[in-house]
Amino acid sequence: MENEIIGKAEEIINNEIKRIGFCSLGLIDSENYPTVSAITPAKADGIKWIIFVVNAHHNKPKRINLCNKASVCFCSDQSILYNITLVGNIEIITDNKIKEEVWYKECGDHFSGHEDQQYCVLKFTTKKYNILIEDKYINGIL
Repeated sequence: MENEIIGKAEEIINNEIKRIGFCSLGLIDSENYPTVSAITPAKADGIKWIIFVVNAHHNKPKRINLCNKASVCFCSDQSILYNITLVGNIEIITDNKIKEEVWYKECGDHFSGHEDQQYCVLKFTTKKYNILIEDKYINGIL
């Protein structure tokens, strides 16, 4: 059952990426309070890791530099009930090859290209998960 639910969670995450959907990203601010904001996932490897693109001068990279602990949550807005909560670490990616690979068409609405100084790639890596899909709940550690 656990593999089936994880498979469904991965499918949901991939669908959000395809439709340029949203999830929530929780970070810790400079006063050690949790902050949560909507963000668009750009790429993922199942529930193992998720890539995001943000502006380098906004709050997210600043918060990550202070504390790299994070949480990502995908919640249903459709008839299928789900809540996929992932907890782990997040890092700022500086490798230009990876930044080029992550680039997608809509990034051009905000940045001049993958070498734009404001273009910032974040990689979240899951350590543990809590997943509820269609009234089936699992939690675990990766």
